[in-house]
Amino acid sequence: MKLEDLTQMLEAAAPWTIKGVESVFDSKFTPARSNGIVAVHTMGPFRYKEKLIIEEVHLRVRMNTNKMIRLIVNLSEDAGRFTLDRLKRTWPDIQLDPSAYPRGQSWDEKRQYRTNRPWGQLSFGFKERQPDCLASITFIPKGEE
Repeated sequence: MKLEDLTQMLEAAAPWTIKGVESVFDSKFTPARSNGIVAVHTMGPFRYKEKLIIEEVHLRVRMNTNKMIRLIVNLSEDAGRFTLDRLKRTWPDIQLDPSAYPRGQSWDEKRQYRTNRPWGQLSFGFKERQPDCLASITFIPKGEE
């Protein structure tokens, strides 16, 4: 399973719903928490298509409309090395997100790179701990950027 295949499958599932994302991953979400405005559903860890190790998937949904705000896929550090150079070959317009960069508080802070897609924004996070290894993929629908 290539990273590009996973992102294409998730992009094809837009607009994202709980059931739609569950069908892509062939796994079930568990309600994790809610603040009365946003509900967070999680799944993981698991091995996707027997190759890609996913630590956790978060789906954030507005409670009043059931509309998805964010879909975040956190990859295991053992998932393999998906470098920024590799991402640039697939998404040549990828750019550093000026509002999402490490501020020196933790090795787990991420430097985010993003690209605009027809459905919204696709973002890739690299932890300071392993700056050459992709740590997360975030899908943000239009209007929620």
